[in-house]
Amino acid sequence: MNIDPKLWSIVALGAFAVIMLGVVLVKRLRGRLDQLQSKRKAAPPSEAVTPRRSEELFGALTPALAAQIPIPQATLQELQKELRHAGYYRPTALREFNALRSVFLIGTLMATGLLAVALPESMTRLVVVVGVIAATLAFSLPRVILAGRSRRRKQMILAGLPDAIELINMGVTRGLTFSTALERVQAQLRDVHPELSGELEIVQQQAKLGSLEQSLRQFELRVDAPEIRSLTGILSQTERLGTSLSAALQTSAGSIRTALKNHAERTSSSAPFKLLFPIVLCLLPAVYMVILAPAAVELSNFMRDNSSRIRNRANLTRISSGINNSR
Repeated sequence: MNIDPKLWSIVALGAFAVIMLGVVLVKRLRGRLDQLQSKRKAAPPSEAVTPRRSEELFGALTPALAAQIPIPQATLQELQKELRHAGYYRPTALREFNALRSVFLIGTLMATGLLAVALPESMTRLVVVVGVIAATLAFSLPRVILAGRSRRRKQMILAGLPDAIELINMGVTRGLTFSTALERVQAQLRDVHPELSGELEIVQQQAKLGSLEQSLRQFELRVDAPEIRSLTGILSQTERLGTSLSAALQTSAGSIRTALKNHAERTSSSAPFKLLFPIVLCLLPAVYMVILAPAAVELSNFMRDNSSRIRNRANLTRISSGINNSR
């Protein structure tokens, strides 16, 4: 197979460009995470999540890259909601996410084109098919990963929520206000439940600027879990009616623990069904090979011996007919 050296140079140049783009992207992501961490330590959350255009993922190119792929408005709203559930509260999160998907898609298509030019013509169809599949995955996988992060983050928040409610209840029963108890609890949970601590900090900051009911409603929109909606409803009703806050917190903690226990039981009950697929796909083929391999070998030997006997019989018949004809 003779390939023009110019094509190899094009492929090498494209690979170098892709590698350099990945290096720059990784460095920029690390730099942005460091800047966000330093800003969160030095400023309130409302100031830390307002980036300048140069602090976006691809800098000034982010809006142009995000606009390369037309996306319906309904899909953009769903993406905005998924980003909020995953913990991305930056105003430019949706634009950066679409820009990242565009870079993945365009890079995959460019790599496919370079390979189609460099490889022989007989492999062009295979390269195009593989490139289309890779481009589809490059465009779809970021959203799949985002949905997985949203689910994990929700589980992490719900796992620490009963402990947080009980700690707040302890502070309230000892004479602290709800805001003071919330501030102390979110500081204590920062190392154990960082996601929940960050959400409680946002609730605390919003309660200082507005009302507790409004901050709880925003918390409900950010997490979007039935347990959070139940807690928000109970606390809002308690604040409006002036009923016992300690009893409401204790009831909420018990209901959330019961819901988490029921979810764990449902997950454990579905484990045997989920284990059925790896058993069928991985273990049964090996078992069938061990059981059926000797029978297959014996059947192959029998068929080979039978065919050899048939050939020998045919040869003998042909020889005997030749002798009879010679006589």
